[in-house]
Amino acid sequence: MDLSEVKIANYNGQRVWMVRAQEGKFLRHFRNGSVITISHLDKFYDHLAAQTNDIPSDEVIHKLILSDPDFLDTKTKTKTKIRKLNGAGRNRYHQILHFINDIKKGDIIVSLDNSKVMIGVCQSSKAHFSSRAISSSADPHSHTTLKLKHRLRKKVAWGPTISRQNISGLLKGTFQSRHTITNLTDHWKDVFGLLYPFFTDSSSLYYSSHIGTRADINGKIISKLFDNLSNAQIIAKELMKGAITEEFIDSILNDELDWDDFNLTAKAFFMSPGDVFNKIPLPKGANASFSLKVLALVLLLMSGQTSAQEAAQQLDPSVSSTHLYTPTDMIDERYLPTNGTDNVDRLLGELARKNSERLEKMKTAQKTAKIKSKLKLTIPKHETSILEGNSGIKVTRMSSNEE
Repeated sequence: MDLSEVKIANYNGQRVWMVRAQEGKFLRHFRNGSVITISHLDKFYDHLAAQTNDIPSDEVIHKLILSDPDFLDTKTKTKTKIRKLNGAGRNRYHQILHFINDIKKGDIIVSLDNSKVMIGVCQSSKAHFSSRAISSSADPHSHTTLKLKHRLRKKVAWGPTISRQNISGLLKGTFQSRHTITNLTDHWKDVFGLLYPFFTDSSSLYYSSHIGTRADINGKIISKLFDNLSNAQIIAKELMKGAITEEFIDSILNDELDWDDFNLTAKAFFMSPGDVFNKIPLPKGANASFSLKVLALVLLLMSGQTSAQEAAQQLDPSVSSTHLYTPTDMIDERYLPTNGTDNVDRLLGELARKNSERLEKMKTAQKTAKIKSKLKLTIPKHETSILEGNSGIKVTRMSSNEE
């Protein structure tokens, strides 16, 4: 495994929105134009006729919708003559306001059609009007000349497209929503888990892995996977002290440790195929980058995705003349401040190299390679660079000190 391709994404509270492309009909147009659009305001307002590119106020939009008899409540009797919107009118009004006011720069955007899901990052908090029609990119299965003419738009940097067949769990049901705009922020972990093998909210590390087998899942194998993953937290804690001992390995293999010491939790949809999401609280008082990378490395090891020798070779601590251990094999804290990334990778590589034999012994005893093979266990490997940077998702690479 190339550790330089493994990223740990940081969730900083950005909201997640599903914006439908008119039943998926305009999904290619969204990508081709680097936008999201909504047609709801076009029925009532033409910025060209109004001779202004300014977005109408919420009050003006409300009045514009009220002017259409199709959206006027004529059934509810009130003592006043104040006109009200009916259900369809209220829905249209709130969808327009969500688009204009609530979707912000940096928010995650999800759009989809019947076969795939497309994920991007909003690049502008301010909506804009455009009368330039957007053509779709080439589709080998279609010769349509359909153009997207919706005028109200926001800029989006579109990242990977993921097959809907590979999506399980709560998102699968949420994607059935018929609203043009749906707030998916409650499902941010599921969305990040589609994109990245690891992500953090600064208090916990999350690990996303995918079960690819379509055969019936053997109960012994899946239980052994969860056992291995739950051990990762304890192993990482011991590894951060400097050295794993034979006594510690025996205590793991013989299940001698207090179960209350294991804090990893799991959410699994292990149908065939399916997904496993794990959560581990980060240790307090330790260097954050170091803790994240050690936990991530051990999770990769205990799910059979890489080896300690591979990690040590790629992180290559031998290039440095600085030895980060004291004579007693404990971490020298002078080289690893509470914050920052200096020396983190060198120390991580040194830990992997120094403990590789015992880590591999534990992996062999726990049958990690067999479990990975039987379940066809993989981690997300999408090209996500366009989603990252100044106006997108912040990431740390496993084999680099650069944020």
